[in-house]
Amino acid sequence: MPARRFRLGLLGCTALLPALALAQGVAPNAAPSGGRVVAGSASIAQSATTTTINQSSGRAAIDWNTFNVGANQAVQFNQPSPQSWTLNRVTTPDPSVIAGRITANGGIAIVNQSGVVFAEGAQVNVANLIASAAGIANQDFMAGRMAFTTPANPGARVENRGSITVADTGLAVLAGPRAANSGTINARLGHVALQGAEAFTLDLAGDGLLSLDVTQQVRSSPDGAALVTNGGVINARGGSVQLSASAISGVVETLVNNTGRIAVGGGQAVLRAEGGGVMAGGLEYIYSDGVNYRLANQTGCPVGALLTTAGSGYTSAPTVTASAGGSIWRAIVGGAVSTTVTVTNGGANYTYPPNVLISAPPPGGIQATGYCTLTSGAVTSVTITNQGAG
Repeated sequence: MPARRFRLGLLGCTALLPALALAQGVAPNAAPSGGRVVAGSASIAQSATTTTINQSSGRAAIDWNTFNVGANQAVQFNQPSPQSWTLNRVTTPDPSVIAGRITANGGIAIVNQSGVVFAEGAQVNVANLIASAAGIANQDFMAGRMAFTTPANPGARVENRGSITVADTGLAVLAGPRAANSGTINARLGHVALQGAEAFTLDLAGDGLLSLDVTQQVRSSPDGAALVTNGGVINARGGSVQLSASAISGVVETLVNNTGRIAVGGGQAVLRAEGGGVMAGGLEYIYSDGVNYRLANQTGCPVGALLTTAGSGYTSAPTVTASAGGSIWRAIVGGAVSTTVTVTNGGANYTYPPNVLISAPPPGGIQATGYCTLTSGAVTSVTITNQGAG
C-alpha cells in the first residue's frame, strides 16, 4: 500500500479505556521502571521523586518495562544539545500514563504500542516531543530515520489532557489509531501534529517543512468515534497545526473532529481526513497578524475552505451561496468575529468558478467577499478575500 504523505510548510484492550480512568489507576509515586539503555550512551539514576537520564551521545534508546510518571514524580533528561533525541520504548502491554513532570533540553520520543496518555495535571517541557503508539527500530532511530513502521495495537490511544510545551520552532506529535488533545499544547513557531494512523514516518530534515507519511491506515474503530479529536487548546503562533487521519473506507464516518481552539497567527492549520469526513468547529482567529485555515480530504470530497482574512461585523453565521446552483455551504462565526466556510456539497459540472455571495452583516459592517476554487468541475474550496468591519 503506498504511503500517504501530508506535508506542511512553516511560512491491548486497556488502551481503549478513557484517559481519566487510566490516570486514576496510576499511583502518585509511580515512576518509570526497568530502564535499560539499548543504543547510544546514557545513564539512568532514580531517587524517591525523580528519574534522571544523563545522555552523552546525540541519540540514545532506552527500553523500559513501564514508563509511568505519577503526579508526585518527575523525569529529567539531560542531553548534549537541543538537537539530541532519546527514544523511550515500553516493552510491556500496558499503556503509559504521564501525570507528573517531564523536562528535557532535547527531543523525547515515547513509544508504547498500547498507547500513551498525558493526564490532567501533567507538565511536559521539552525541545521536541513524539508520543507514538507505532513502534520504531533502534537502527532507524539511531540513523535519524523516524520510521514508526511497527503497527500500533488496535485502538491504542495517544492523548494529552495536560500541558505540553515544546521549544520555539519545536515539534509536538501525538500519533496512534486514536489521537486526542483536551489539554494545552504550545509550540510557538513550531509544528503540532495529531495523526490517526497505525504506522507512519516523519521527515525531520530541518528544511522548515514537516512531512508525515502514513504507512498503515487505521483499520478499525470499536466505538465509532472520530480518530483524531481536539477539544483543548493548540497554540502554534507563526507555525503549523495538522489534525489528520487515514483509515480504510467505512471505518468511521467522521475521522477528524475539532471542537477546541487552534491558534496559528501568521501560520497555517490543516484538518485532513482520508477515508472519512472532517468536523471543523472551533477554529478561531485570535491573533491580529492574520491566519490561514485549510481543510482538505484526500479522497477528493469537498470539505474544505481556505480563509485569508476572517469576516468581521457578523454577529451570527452568514448565509453563503453560489451564483449558480448546485453548491451548498455553511458559514460559522467562531469567537468574536471569525468566519469559517465549510463546503458540504461541492456541486458538479461547473465550467467556471461561481461567484461567492455572502449575506451582509448587521448595519455598520462591511460585507465579506470571496471566490471559489474548482477541481474537476466541483467547488472544492471557498476563499474569503475581504475582511468586513463594523
